Amino acid sequence: MRPTKSSPKIFASVFLLALLFVMSLGLSGCSQGLSSQELPLASEIPELDKEEPGNDAAEELTPPGFEKFASQCGTVSGVAGDPGLFNNPNALLEYCVYANHPEPKKTIWFFHGLTDDENIFRNPGENRISYRKFLEQVEPVRIVAISFGTLWMFSSNNNRTEEPKEATIDVFRNKIVPYFVERFKLPQPWSVMGQSMGGFNAAILCAGAPELWKKCVLLNSMLPSCDPYTGAFPEGLTPVGGGFSGINMCNPGPAAMVKDQFTAAEYKDSQPLQVLARASNLPKTYVTACREDDFGLFTGPQAWAQVGQRKGWNVTWDPKSGSCDHFQWPVESVIEFLK
Repeated sequence: MRPTKSSPKIFASVFLLALLFVMSLGLSGCSQGLSSQELPLASEIPELDKEEPGNDAAEELTPPGFEKFASQCGTVSGVAGDPGLFNNPNALLEYCVYANHPEPKKTIWFFHGLTDDENIFRNPGENRISYRKFLEQVEPVRIVAISFGTLWMFSSNNNRTEEPKEATIDVFRNKIVPYFVERFKLPQPWSVMGQSMGGFNAAILCAGAPELWKKCVLLNSMLPSCDPYTGAFPEGLTPVGGGFSGINMCNPGPAAMVKDQFTAAEYKDSQPLQVLARASNLPKTYVTACREDDFGLFTGPQAWAQVGQRKGWNVTWDPKSGSCDHFQWPVESVIEFLK
């Protein structure tokens, strides 16, 4: 008997609650020391461009310990009688735009992981110290972090049925990007970067909208090593070496996340490996993952990197082992790659 549409949703919800609990425990990790360097105080950085009056709520916030960095956060949404940017009065996009220098040389669009949001560089948590370290050490940059909520993933399907329906490649390219370009100074070149669930989103945009980016960075990404609806790995895309175990997206937690965001048919089309396989071009890309990843997210990123390499593109696969986990990533290597 085939399950009804509501059955996997209920099943997925149970695992999502469990996964959220497990990930919240991960936030209590031990803090690590930081190397400091002289950066301008937020008060010395010219104000980030102010939005025009309307349906956007913007604010200047500098949390404790982040006095060196300027940030402006706000909301893009519809208002009563006005569908807003997305032609949907219920659509809600939160954002923070960061600056670590008065004259940024480039822009990074960053996508957060599950349980995080657009504030990831303002309050990343003690065991997410890689974010703070990155912002301190990277060359002058402006970072745009956007979020449709705690759990959301981009789709290549313009007619997606699951919320957020605005989280598609075309909406990002044709509506979200122009909106931010009009209101903020976003110097070229642009790179896209994401961690965990955000790595899924970055991978979709990297392969689905390659014309936007000079470089792509995928950090411990929630990329597929099997279809959670069928248990099968995409034909011809199985990773070579690395002890493929098939646990990545078939792990109940990540699988529940996928089922929350996609129907079986839509996921088959939007699976990052399939989007990559269909791509005609790919920017220079860096992919890293930890063999001891807390959620078994290793073989998927490995497969994604290998498919890109097989197609002749400049993809660096940088696996880590030992002193690594799902939340930490090789900051120095990422900074060097982005130069």
